[in-house]
Amino acid sequence: MAKFTLLTGPGSSYLYLTLPWVRPHYSNWFDIEPYDSAKTYSTQDSAILIDYVEQLERPEWAQQQQAQGFKVMVEHLGDSDVECTSTVTDGVLTLRNPNWMWYNAAWEWTWYGHDQYQPDRAYQHSFLMPMNLQRWHRDRIIQDLAAVLPEALYSYCAQGRELPGCPPPHIPWRGYMNPEWYDSTPYSVVAESYMRSTIINHGGTYRTEVSEKIFKPMLGQQPFVVYGSVDTLAYLRREGFATYDNLWDEMYDATLDNVARFDQVTQVIQQAVETHNYRTFTLDTATLERIRHNHARLFDRATVEQRFRTEVVGDILTWWES
Repeated sequence: MAKFTLLTGPGSSYLYLTLPWVRPHYSNWFDIEPYDSAKTYSTQDSAILIDYVEQLERPEWAQQQQAQGFKVMVEHLGDSDVECTSTVTDGVLTLRNPNWMWYNAAWEWTWYGHDQYQPDRAYQHSFLMPMNLQRWHRDRIIQDLAAVLPEALYSYCAQGRELPGCPPPHIPWRGYMNPEWYDSTPYSVVAESYMRSTIINHGGTYRTEVSEKIFKPMLGQQPFVVYGSVDTLAYLRREGFATYDNLWDEMYDATLDNVARFDQVTQVIQQAVETHNYRTFTLDTATLERIRHNHARLFDRATVEQRFRTEVVGDILTWWES
């Protein structure tokens, strides 16, 4: 099959496919380049690529090209719901993938060399908990964990508290990794972007939503507890990752009510601070095996590459050839 080109407009700001660590993985089948009104394109070798924001208000150039018979693809890879798959409606492909946060994280962190991190553990804090944007559950975390936060290493940028050591200007927070944060803490508390059970948004029903945050402890080679959507840990186990029921109770993961799940996670953390005190904590063999397994699974290049080709590139080629 001959290569084709996906054309993007100046307003396309949310396209994962244009990131430099993603491009090499599809370049055998198609290219992505900016739309140039001075050029003449053919429907035989070109199509339109827009992001999910542009889907809501289709740019004029894309409307014109679609009216001339050009296929349209909407990249929705940032959905991060673990059940979302691609759909085609009236010839328009909406590109989704339930594991995109894993694949992109693996490539991005490898791009920056973070996959080479080797822990030099010297615990100084009870746990690591980075938080950025304001969310209801993060506000409650600050309130309900107040008694244990003084010895934790945490941030809540929305309230003006940052972690020591900022990323260089060319590295976004999503792709940043500070080894000292992980060396100085025995485990992570993940405050996911959302705590959800079911929500209807963008015309779909979303239940379990994850971000790169759930994979950061695997990058930092730590156990973790998560304030997240229902079945977040079940999703990780489904995809071949290990969780840490050998260290603490993970029954919270199946609790449908968001507030009840929050309270259960809080109780787990409070107990963990006492049971796994950082001053005396050592990693046992079973925990080390899970840590190593997760790191290897996260950066399993062959698996990620094969699945990306089958799931993401496969969806695009099927749509293009239809």
